[in-house]
Amino acid sequence: PAAAGDRPRARDIRPHANRLLSAVDDLDTAARIQTSRLHLDAGPVDAVALLYRLHDAYERVAGARGSHIAISVAEDLPPARVEASALERMFARMLAATIGLRADSVGRVRMRLTAGLVGLVAEQVRPVVVQDTTTHPRLKYFQDAGEDPYRTFLGVPIMERGVLRGVLVVQTAEARPFDGEDVRRLAAAAAHLSPVISE
Repeated sequence: PAAAGDRPRARDIRPHANRLLSAVDDLDTAARIQTSRLHLDAGPVDAVALLYRLHDAYERVAGARGSHIAISVAEDLPPARVEASALERMFARMLAATIGLRADSVGRVRMRLTAGLVGLVAEQVRPVVVQDTTTHPRLKYFQDAGEDPYRTFLGVPIMERGVLRGVLVVQTAEARPFDGEDVRRLAAAAAHLSPVISE
């Protein structure tokens, strides 16, 4: 335990440490995907129950920050045949990404497939790296939604049997040069996600 005088600083450091540990875990997973050393045991997973359980956990966090997470899940979803921890991680990341956005904008902000940097990836069906988004003509920034500004963008298409299923994106608040190795790793992660998204 931290000394009484250090507790406020410890509270500030804890979320940063958790994010750092998650990033290290993600890098480990990406490296295992890249080297074909990631072995997942796929099995039936109740995605509805998992989503509600994660929603409840993240709703408490969001509530403490003055936000709200609203989800709508079709109750008749069949079990997904995936590796449970991989699905839980993916859902948790998606729900965590909504914390901080204005509650009235989650699920309501819309844009055409051909708009924005994500749309550019979808249009070109290839990786897109933008080192300085502030000067890019395709940047779409939703300030009214509470979106955090970002400086650097890397997006790769998520493909399954030649069909675009989505776009996987990494954004950084500070300028960060993405290189070919970053693109390869994110593309490998997208390839791993595509069967999960397609089911």
